[in-house]
Amino acid sequence: MRPIITLLVLALIFSCASRSDSKDSKPVLPIADPSGYGLDQEEIDQIEGHVQWAIDSALISGAVALIAREDKIIYQRAFGFSDREKSKEMSLDNIFRFASMTKPITSTAVMQLIEQGKLSTDDPLSKFIPEFADVRVLETFDEKDSTFTSVPIEREITVHHLLTHTSGIPYAVFHPIAGAIYPQYDFVEAWTKDARTLETNIPKQAKAPLMHQPGEAWTYGSNIDVLGYIVEKVSGMPLNEYLEENIFQPLNMHDTGFYLPDEKADRLVDVWLTPDVDENLPDLFIPDYAISGAKTYFAGGAGLVGTASDYSKFASAILNKGALGEAQILKTSTVDRMLANQIDTLRLGEGLGFGYGGEVRLTENADGINAGQWGWNGYWQTYFRIDPQNDMVLILLTNAFDNPKWDEILGGYETKVVQAIED
Repeated sequence: MRPIITLLVLALIFSCASRSDSKDSKPVLPIADPSGYGLDQEEIDQIEGHVQWAIDSALISGAVALIAREDKIIYQRAFGFSDREKSKEMSLDNIFRFASMTKPITSTAVMQLIEQGKLSTDDPLSKFIPEFADVRVLETFDEKDSTFTSVPIEREITVHHLLTHTSGIPYAVFHPIAGAIYPQYDFVEAWTKDARTLETNIPKQAKAPLMHQPGEAWTYGSNIDVLGYIVEKVSGMPLNEYLEENIFQPLNMHDTGFYLPDEKADRLVDVWLTPDVDENLPDLFIPDYAISGAKTYFAGGAGLVGTASDYSKFASAILNKGALGEAQILKTSTVDRMLANQIDTLRLGEGLGFGYGGEVRLTENADGINAGQWGWNGYWQTYFRIDPQNDMVLILLTNAFDNPKWDEILGGYETKVVQAIED
């Protein structure tokens, strides 16, 4: 009997060791000395001074900044406070509303299904959501009474149009005409506390007119929410479960999701309002959607929350052509498609195209920001970029609303980091 017992004990030890090794092998970005990767203390002081200026100016209450190079975190710091009363110091494990930084993640899910042959960028939207076969396009609009006329679409919306925001589907909150027309159709465009689902909400959008013919312009909108519903229909899984199984678990993003369990709710940062913010807040201002309400709507374009550390793993996987450690979430050729300009001669701004899931810089700008940089921002004033030329991930997370100097905060952070790395 003893030899058998000995073998069983050895098998148990080996099994435990294997599980431990497996856990340890999950993707993680180790901490490295910034001086070995292009950041000296004087440059760090300048970066930190810039973020601290934003806090001292009451533009934000706090932030988490993270810089990764060559799969190592070379800088991360929590600044300021996580609450409006400024009584809780910000920490690296605080959870932020990613808002539109959700879009690159859901777009990645779409590209996974394309790799599997379950989708194509050429597929018409109506193949998956028949209601969109008869969608119409705005022709005229009367400001006096918000009446309008419409015409049939000349070509069907495709998966490509949705991935690139060229479908003609806008965000009503950012589009004055859609803002006047869309409320009558009773659908939500981002987060909600109501008991809605993608299945009950997205088909309603097909009744509203597009703002232009598909492919004719770049119009930022709820395209990726529509794609989130397609992910559900094609995969046979709720979007939250699909992302968890195919992206979050492989990349060890253990604090990312659409809604927070009670034990994590106190780690969600408050939304900061600058002292002069307009008190007439829009309907989209629902800061507690991640911790209260029905928790049934998985907004693929706007709904995720998580930490800077978690997002750095996703961003690093994209930077590494789909891989991080032993996890491979996309093929190299697929990531190449995502990082390439996909909107032909259309532009978001000077030198800015759009790939699948994020903005792509086509030419170096005056501040030295490199061509090839790819990423996106979020409504609650969050930011990430990958910089293939410098093998770098840049993240700055705040949660503020209608910050009048967000572009200055973001631009200053981005420029100071890139210039420091390249000096």
